[in-house]
Amino acid sequence: MTDKVTTQDDLTPKQLRGLVALLEYPTIQEAAKAAGVDARTLYRWMKRPEFRQALRDRVSQTLDRMYVRLASGSDDALKALHDLIKGKDTLQMVKRGAASDWLEHFTRLIEDRDLSERITELERRQNK
Repeated sequence: MTDKVTTQDDLTPKQLRGLVALLEYPTIQEAAKAAGVDARTLYRWMKRPEFRQALRDRVSQTLDRMYVRLASGSDDALKALHDLIKGKDTLQMVKRGAASDWLEHFTRLIEDRDLSERITELERRQNK
């Protein structure tokens, strides 16, 4: 028995607009307005398994892109920290803060991604 894979093709054009809006706007109300639907409609869609899965897939894709971007900049962040340790320029502390923040975000993203994958696998096993 195979699990049904939900795709964005399972959604209506309005639902797709709602999905995109949820990722672009900070509140349900703003997302609903941008998608041209009532907030109650968006809440109702969010209860549907196919919509929730499509939203999870989009969030996962976004996290994948963030992961790649943060990974690609980590060498530069580490070099900046190294240069600051060796240098005497106190004005560079802003750069140090940015590099440190970059690495912290990357570390958190790795942890969150690993945890998300573990939870997804547990949910998959439970639903079998």
